[in-house]
Amino acid sequence: MVPFGIIIVAYNPEVGTFYKKIEDYCKITDHVVVVNNGDSLLKLSKICKVIDLGGNQGIAKAQNVGVNFLAEQKIPFVFLLDQDTKLNNEYFIEMLGEWRSLSERDSSLGALSPNIYDRNLKRELSISKLEPIKIKRIFMSDIEGDSLHNTLPISSGLLTKTSIFQEVGGNDAWMFIDWVDFKFDLDLISAGYSVYTTKRVIINHSVGKGVRHRFLWKVLNVSNHSPFREYYFYRNGIYFLRKNGKRFPQLRHYIHHALLTRSLFILYEPQKITRIKRILKGISDGRRAR
Repeated sequence: MVPFGIIIVAYNPEVGTFYKKIEDYCKITDHVVVVNNGDSLLKLSKICKVIDLGGNQGIAKAQNVGVNFLAEQKIPFVFLLDQDTKLNNEYFIEMLGEWRSLSERDSSLGALSPNIYDRNLKRELSISKLEPIKIKRIFMSDIEGDSLHNTLPISSGLLTKTSIFQEVGGNDAWMFIDWVDFKFDLDLISAGYSVYTTKRVIINHSVGKGVRHRFLWKVLNVSNHSPFREYYFYRNGIYFLRKNGKRFPQLRHYIHHALLTRSLFILYEPQKITRIKRILKGISDGRRAR
């Protein structure tokens, strides 16, 4: 089996559950890296590599640091995981097997993501797919075949090569969080790589504290993220569109729709005034790339 590493970005996780998860990962590979954005994880350093960033530096920078460390160790493959992602120990072998199978058909394979089941919403999440004139939302269970080409997945569970990650410049650390993985996916595609999602492998994940609500004829999957996330979602969405709208004209409708839909979440979330202030600040700073 090819050597691979696992990078988990931590921000004050529930300690007992998190430590058990890391112990399980360490039975599968010797290259488990926890990049810590929160309080000390000193005890964990006895069983794996812990890189403490001395405070919350954002998921974008944390993943960059983790991948660069593995690249220095000459580890070719890397899995990017969130601290709350749940998966079985066969996951890594299954994903590497899918990579091998897909790369035989497409030598430009640059990243592979699993299908995602949201345990709060109790349903499969849709995946974004880049098409010639638009970005379409698709459920993997609805497609023919086992995989979907040129998807734009979230980073949790993503498999890529350390060399490819570095070749495209990794993440934009300034973005901190939100739209970070989306930008990385499009950077891969711009560089000539293919991004696939497979429905043969599934992870158990949660996007915020998702709850479904009905707004008129529309169903909203309200994420209930912390109010500070509103700022980054709007700032980075606008910044990303301004930087990449000409290269990918499909982004305009997709991002505008995402920002509008997110604004409806406020109807069902607490701290409404705080969220509105964060949104307005994000819009202002996004326009000025500040």
